[in-house]
Amino acid sequence: MRFTLLIPALCLAFSSAPVALAQAPSSAGCALVKGYYQCNRASFAAALKEAKTVAVESKPFDQATANSLGRLVRTLDKTEASDHADLTFVLIRTQAEGINYGPSGRELASFLVYARGPAGTERQLIWVETFDGEPDIAWPIVVYDIIRQFKASIR
Repeated sequence: MRFTLLIPALCLAFSSAPVALAQAPSSAGCALVKGYYQCNRASFAAALKEAKTVAVESKPFDQATANSLGRLVRTLDKTEASDHADLTFVLIRTQAEGINYGPSGRELASFLVYARGPAGTERQLIWVETFDGEPDIAWPIVVYDIIRQFKASIR
């Protein structure tokens, strides 16, 4: 009698296991899936809320961009720190490649957010924001627009 109940129970357990795994929340951070980063919004929101300090970087370095990122940090009620920060905001200017003919939006900038790893180890990518547009948009406008886009995405 026990054996006849055990087999249907095992079949039910094995058939529902993939569903349970598929519904499990993804891990913190971002993963590269088919060439695009997929980030865990809930983990990012929690990390942003808990963070007290934020470091900023612009690549290539540009003082005006660093100042804009500093204003963003203050807008988020965080303290800007140069090192050992809870989060790091990195704004990267995408390098132009090839010849551009006519209107063709392409990626102009990437805004990356890193969290400090456990015990201050290597930082972990937790958010990626990209900005696409025409290649002739002036860099200060790109900076303004990607920061505005980032603020809208975290609301």
